[in-house]
Amino acid sequence: MDSSAVLWILAWSGVISIGIVVLTGILKQLLPLVEAWHSLLDTFRGDRAQDAVGGSEPAPKPKSAEEPTAAIVPLEAAGSAAALERHDEKTDSVMPAPAPHQ
Repeated sequence: MDSSAVLWILAWSGVISIGIVVLTGILKQLLPLVEAWHSLLDTFRGDRAQDAVGGSEPAPKPKSAEEPTAAIVPLEAAGSAAALERHDEKTDSVMPAPAPHQ
């Protein structure tokens, strides 16, 4: 009977410690979620107030997914030194080109 009581105590203390860790993690994530919710509500309330006042200033245009954010590199020239040589482009690398596979 003694050993079973010790095992029950150890088992429940493990369950309680895991529960505490889980609750701590949830509470740490809950605060940023509540702050984001409040900022979202403030944004919507601000839009409604601006519409009621008759603000003529348009909202800023979000970036389009179609606008490129970086220079477009041809797929063939993206990774191989041989492709760069075929396109007569110079490389900035001081390392020699790898030997061709045979």
